[in-house]
Amino acid sequence: MWRVTVVKDKETPSEWTFEVTVLGGTASDRIHNYDVTVEKEYYKQLTKGVIPPVSLVERSFLFLLDKESPESILESFNLSEINSHFPDYEEKMGALL
Repeated sequence: MWRVTVVKDKETPSEWTFEVTVLGGTASDRIHNYDVTVEKEYYKQLTKGVIPPVSLVERSFLFLLDKESPESILESFNLSEINSHFPDYEEKMGALL
C-alpha cells in the first residue's frame, strides 16, 4: 500500500507545480519525491473542475503506482505525459469523477 502526499509548490497563470511524496507501507521503505507540472487547460479538460488539482495529482500517482514501481516514475514530469505511456490514463481519470 502506497501513501501519496501532494503539496502545491507554485502557480502561474497557466500551470501548477506540485511536490509529490510516495512512501511504501512499511517504515523501512524508501521515500520517493517528485515534481509534477499540471497545465490548467489539461486539468479542465480531464476533470471539468469537478475535483481539486491536488486530488487529480494524487489519483494520477495511484494510477502510476498500479502500473509501475516508484523507481520507474520520472522524478519530474508534466501530468499530460502519462497518457503517452499509458493510453488508458485519461479514460481511468474520467471514470473516477
